[in-house]
Amino acid sequence: MKTKEKYLLMAAVMGICTAGISLNCVWAADASQQTVESSDSDEYLELGDSEEEQAYRKFLENGENFSDVEDLGMVMYAAYDINNDKTKELIVRGMDSDNAYRYLFYRYEDGEVKSDGSMTNWQNGGEGEMYYIPDKNVFVVYMRLADHKKYKIYQLKDTVEQRICIHRQSLDVQGADGKYHREYAYSVEKPDKNESTKTITEKEWNKFESALVEIPFYDYTVKADTQFSEEQIAALKKSLGVPDEIIVSCEAGEPFYWEAGGRWLVSMGLYDENGIFLAGAEIDPDTLELEREIAPYNVDAIAGQNEPAQQSATTPFYGIWCYGGKSEEDADAYAQSMRSSGYDAQVFVTTDWSNLNPEKFYVVTAGIYQSESEANAALASAQSFCADAYVKYSGDFQG
Repeated sequence: MKTKEKYLLMAAVMGICTAGISLNCVWAADASQQTVESSDSDEYLELGDSEEEQAYRKFLENGENFSDVEDLGMVMYAAYDINNDKTKELIVRGMDSDNAYRYLFYRYEDGEVKSDGSMTNWQNGGEGEMYYIPDKNVFVVYMRLADHKKYKIYQLKDTVEQRICIHRQSLDVQGADGKYHREYAYSVEKPDKNESTKTITEKEWNKFESALVEIPFYDYTVKADTQFSEEQIAALKKSLGVPDEIIVSCEAGEPFYWEAGGRWLVSMGLYDENGIFLAGAEIDPDTLELEREIAPYNVDAIAGQNEPAQQSATTPFYGIWCYGGKSEEDADAYAQSMRSSGYDAQVFVTTDWSNLNPEKFYVVTAGIYQSESEANAALASAQSFCADAYVKYSGDFQG
């Protein structure tokens, strides 16, 4: 083994704490590094007021790295000095289409936020955890299986560099008495997948694990440019069937990650000069393709938005049912997404009505109607938002 590799291995596995420094001091040092200073910004309050953290806050708030994470879900961020240069780095983490965690690294240099590269790690049952060993200029991620644990040890220099991996394999060993007992085999692996001649003892493994300090990650609000040009609005009008002569405004929400499609979407709606919803959809903000929850232009549905409601809270009705679930919060969110697309969506509890499910569910209807024929007339419009929508009578109120 080369001298440099040997030193690095010893520093990472055996020389975790300097002589005379207790583990309590290690934790104390880490706690001081994570101190959060006050900020005037409403977002990313976990970032302090150091020069680099202010730059990172602006970087995140402006959505400048939206293209870097547009294919990732569950995006979060952390700011931490992982290379002991007295300046925190920004780490953005998300899950890719293969269910592996991808980490993007940025540094603040010469008044700018610059990319330091990326790395990917698959964690079975993990949540993208990343660890740091104070004063050792290394950070760590790991992979776990039922009988195997592997730590990957990295350094951040000009870019992200993997140094070594250490393994612990669980074995069932048969003793002289014929009974099996659990033992562990430890090994070291270089980045080129070759095992090192250096062995690790159980004591060294435990010492390594005890010194790991988890780097906290926080929710990251992905932003995109949702200000559409006149040409883009004209294209959306055409896609949704809105007549050319109608003057519209376009309103768009915050981007969100669509797991099934593996892409970021934006919910948008087209409104007339009086603020009446005309059409909308969840679209790809880059291509303007209509992806989900498509509500095309419908004259009858638009006219119905100006009709006064005649339904009381306890009057039986015909509903166009679009959603059902055990979570009231999820039902409310679904109803809100329908309302933003122009539907008079409402949430009901099934056990409050004699003709609905006797088991308690929170259900959403796209509208409530006095007659079955009225509900059926509006069904096609609702099915453009929810393909499985159907009409059903509520029965008597019994709540």
